Amino acid sequence: MPKDGRAGRRTDGRFWRWSLAACVCLAPGSLSAQVDTARADTTRAPADTIDAYQMLVAGQEDAQTLARKFPRSGLERLLPPFGRIVLPRDSIDFINGETLGDVLATIPGIYLWRGGWIGSPEVPNYFGRGATSVEYIVDGIPWVAMGPDSLALDPSFLPIGLIDRIELEPLPGLLRVHLMLRNHDVLAPRTRVVVARGTQDQARYEGLIEKRFRSGFGFGLGAEYSVRDAPNQASGDFSNSIGWIQTDWVPSRNFGVQLRYLLHAPDRTRTLTRTEPADTLIRPVNGTRGDFTARVFLGGSNEGRLGPRADLSFTNTTWASDSLNQDRWQAGLVLSNRSRTTSLEASAFLGSRWTRMDTRVIAGWSPSGLVSTSVEGAYQRYQSERDGRWLAVRAGLALPLRFTVAGTWRLGDFVDHPSVLTDRDQRISDRQLSLTFEPFRAFSAHASYTRLAAFRPTGMWAFAQIDSIAPNEPTQWMVLGGRLSPRQWLTVSGWYHHPIDSLVEGTPPNHSLVELAIRSKFLRTFPSGIFDIKLAATVENWGTGVIGRDFEGNPVTLKGSTIFRALAQMQLAGVIVYFDRSNLLNTDLPFVPGLPIPSNVYSFGIRWGFLN
Repeated sequence: MPKDGRAGRRTDGRFWRWSLAACVCLAPGSLSAQVDTARADTTRAPADTIDAYQMLVAGQEDAQTLARKFPRSGLERLLPPFGRIVLPRDSIDFINGETLGDVLATIPGIYLWRGGWIGSPEVPNYFGRGATSVEYIVDGIPWVAMGPDSLALDPSFLPIGLIDRIELEPLPGLLRVHLMLRNHDVLAPRTRVVVARGTQDQARYEGLIEKRFRSGFGFGLGAEYSVRDAPNQASGDFSNSIGWIQTDWVPSRNFGVQLRYLLHAPDRTRTLTRTEPADTLIRPVNGTRGDFTARVFLGGSNEGRLGPRADLSFTNTTWASDSLNQDRWQAGLVLSNRSRTTSLEASAFLGSRWTRMDTRVIAGWSPSGLVSTSVEGAYQRYQSERDGRWLAVRAGLALPLRFTVAGTWRLGDFVDHPSVLTDRDQRISDRQLSLTFEPFRAFSAHASYTRLAAFRPTGMWAFAQIDSIAPNEPTQWMVLGGRLSPRQWLTVSGWYHHPIDSLVEGTPPNHSLVELAIRSKFLRTFPSGIFDIKLAATVENWGTGVIGRDFEGNPVTLKGSTIFRALAQMQLAGVIVYFDRSNLLNTDLPFVPGLPIPSNVYSFGIRWGFLN
C-alpha cells in the first residue's frame, strides 16, 4: 500500500502539471478572440504615443516649484565687513576644489601643509597658530576631531562633493569654517555624478540623488570613493569611502525633523623615506568614523532668515579601528532671532568627553549700510577642570571715496588641546584692522594689520618628522591683496602675507598666491547663459623659513619654492569638464620637507549635476 500510494501521488502530480500546461497553451487563442471582437478605439495606446510634451511641461514646473526644506543654522548672524566669505557650490567647482584643502588654500593667511598630492594629508595653518587654528562647523554643529589624531582635523577626509555651501568667518588667529551639506529645495529630483582620474592611478567617483515632496518629506542618498595607488611603497597608498543618507520632514514653515548618518572610512598607508634605513614621513590612518545626527527646528521662516527660531540637535560620533575605538555624544540647543537690522544667537552644546560644554552668545547690529557691529562671548568647560572664556568685538564703517574699514579685538583664555588632559589654557589678546578700497567694480585693494599674542601652537600629527612647532612670541602680520579686471573676461587676483617683526614657525615668510583667469560665458553665442569656460594659471610662492622641530628639538628648514598650477574647465548646462595640472616647473621643493609634489601631476574629470 505505501508503494501504491506514492505512485498515485506521482500520477496526480503529472495530471495537474499537464492540465496547467494545456490551459497556458489555450489561453492565447482565447484572449486573441476577445481582442478581435473589441472596438479598435478601446485598446491600450502604444508606448510611443505617450504625450512627451506634457511630461516635459510637468518636469519644468517641478524644477521651478520651491519646496519646504530644513533651514540651515548659523546664517542668521549679522557681521561687519570682511566678517564672512561665502562660497556657493558653483564657486567651489570653479576653484576646482577637489578637496576642502584646495578651497582653504585660497584664503589669505593660510599655509596648507600638503603632504604631496591628492590623497596626502592637507592640514591648514592660519597665521602660524597651528593645526587647531581652523575650526569646522557642519550645519551649525561643531565637528570634533576623532581617531588617532584627536587634536586636529584633516580636511582632506571630508566629503567635498556633499558640500553645497561654505562660509568662512575669519577672526584674528582663528578661521571658522561653516560647511553646509546638500539641502534640496525644489520638487524635481536632483542628481550629481562625478568621475575623475589622474596621475598615480588616482580616481574619484561620486553619486548623489535628492528628492522632495509636496508633503514636506525629503531624502538624500550619496556616496563618494577616492583612491590613489602610489608607484612604490615610499609614496603610500590612499583610499577613502564616504556614505551619506539623510531624511527630513518639514510639514510647515515653523517645524521640521531631520535624521542624517555620515560615514567615513579612510585608509592611508604609511609614507616612508626613500633612503635606508627607511623612516616614517606620514603616519598611517585606517578606520571608520560614523556620525549620526538628529535635528529639530521650531519657529522662524523656512529659510531661517527672519524671526525667532530654536534648533535642537543630538549627535553620536564613533571611531573604530584595529587599534583604537572612541565614541562621543553631543547635544545642542541654538536660539536665534533675526530682524532686518539686528541679530541675536545663543547656543549651548554639551558633550560626553573632552569639551564638556560649549556656550556662546553673538549679537549683531547694523542700523544702516554704513555702520555694523558684532559682539561674541564664549564660555567652554573641558575635562580635568579646565575652562576657556573669551570675547570678540567687531565693527565696520563705510567711509567716503569707497573706502571701508573694519576692526576686531578678541581676548580671553583659550584651551588649544581639549583632548590633551594636561594642556592648560592660554591668554590671548588678538587684534586686526582692515581697510578696503573699491573705486569701481573692476578694481579693489585690501590691506590688513594683525597683532597676535604669544601662543603655543598645535603640531601636525600626520607628519612624523615634525615633532612640534615652537611657541610664538607676540607677532605682527601684514596682508595685502587685490583684484584687477581690465576686461570682463580677464581677472588678476591675489594676496601676500608676511610677519613684520619676526619669523614664525609652521608657516613660511613672504607667502603669496596670484591667479590669472580668463573666464567667459560667450553670451553672443549662448545667450541663455548655459555655457561657461575658465582658463586659469596660479602661482604660489613662499620664502625660506622654519616649518617646525624634530624629536631632538632642532629646527627643520623649509626652503622657499614656487608652485605653478594650470586649470582648463568648461561648463555646458549642468556638465563640467575639467583638466587640472600642478607643479608645472617640476620643482622638488615641497610644502613639507621630504614630501614633494610629483612633477606635472594632473587630474581630469567630469561633474554632471541635473534635475531629473
